[in-house]
Amino acid sequence: QLAAENVRSLGETFDLVLSNNVFEHVADIAAAVRACFNVVRPGGRLAIFTDPLYYSSAGSHLPLEPWEHLWADHDTSRARIINMLPKDHALHHMSMQQFLFREITLNRMRLSDFVAAISGSGFAILNIRLIPDRHLSIFSRYRDRLQDLSVMDLTIEGIAVELIRLADSELPADDLLTTEQVRSAAHQVSPR
Repeated sequence: QLAAENVRSLGETFDLVLSNNVFEHVADIAAAVRACFNVVRPGGRLAIFTDPLYYSSAGSHLPLEPWEHLWADHDTSRARIINMLPKDHALHHMSMQQFLFREITLNRMRLSDFVAAISGSGFAILNIRLIPDRHLSIFSRYRDRLQDLSVMDLTIEGIAVELIRLADSELPADDLLTTEQVRSAAHQVSPR
């Protein structure tokens, strides 16, 4: 186990760094992306999947109503769900406020924060996909309770991005294909 900012201490470089459901927890997003840049070889990739983001309907990591962690009274919500949770769940020993701010340690990252972090990293974007919120179809039921928050932040559940560290010289065209393009091409090739 190692903090992202200290990964360079491994003395290694990599063709691929994969981050699965980590960046929604990272305190300094830009520093973590830069740390990955420093260990990815030229022509190498950084693949990030981050979900659920705090402002999404599932951002509490609890069995609550959509976006409830953003609009409801925390004590009332905790009292309603506490008996649904396993006995060893952290919420049995802390307030909802403590759970949301200390236990799940979600960084409250917004799309604009993420884009700013990757745009200052030196990576080029090969592919970026926004995962719409799982409750997007019923968002209108909750909109009045979420007045002070951005619709965009509330309706994006996650982000998937594939970045490439460009080489000092030209890369072969095949190196610039996204994983999605490679997968699609592989499905089109008929077996012999």
